[in-house]
Amino acid sequence: MMIKLENVVKKYGEKIVIDNVSITFNNHKAYGICGPNGGGKTQLLKLICGFIKANSGNVYQDDIKIRNKNNFIKDAGIIIENPAFIKNLTVLENLELIRKIKEKTNKEELDEYIKYFNLDKYKFYLYKNLSLGTKQKMLIIQALIDRPKILILDEPFNALDQKTCDKFIAYLKEYKKNNLLILCSHGKEEINLICDEIYRIEEGEITNHEKI
Repeated sequence: MMIKLENVVKKYGEKIVIDNVSITFNNHKAYGICGPNGGGKTQLLKLICGFIKANSGNVYQDDIKIRNKNNFIKDAGIIIENPAFIKNLTVLENLELIRKIKEKTNKEELDEYIKYFNLDKYKFYLYKNLSLGTKQKMLIIQALIDRPKILILDEPFNALDQKTCDKFIAYLKEYKKNNLLILCSHGKEEINLICDEIYRIEEGEITNHEKI
């Protein structure tokens, strides 16, 4: 798997949020995207996924252009902002719906994820009654559930307790050995522990590129 951005520009009206960005993300690596709030991190991830379309330049997954004929990234687990879970369904009911849609994961594998992230005792809690940390664990599971070849994660450690952070860091360090990981995080420690390369984006421009 490879993701490539070539001279990508994204504007809203006259405001440029991504300014002539060119980056190549290769398989078997983890990439960190850091920078200030409003600097362009989330917009960059949305462009990679095909959730928004560039005004100019191109985004490719391998040799396939993203948002050509409105196609999106394939075989990717994604956390960008907050996808809508159904508030009056339980943790298990919500995750079962996602599992059935994605089809690659069986009930036993879903149960393993639930146990790994210590959600057993919350399985039958309604989503609307959950803490932020428990909701975040559900977001992580929905991204992992289909065993994707690419993970694109925007602030995945938000609201997680330290024990869960440590477990998830360990998971991602193993994951990147055979897959591609792109990670945005305010936590410099997490990025340094996981990522092989780090890009800093400010006001839509890549201002620094560092290899760890």
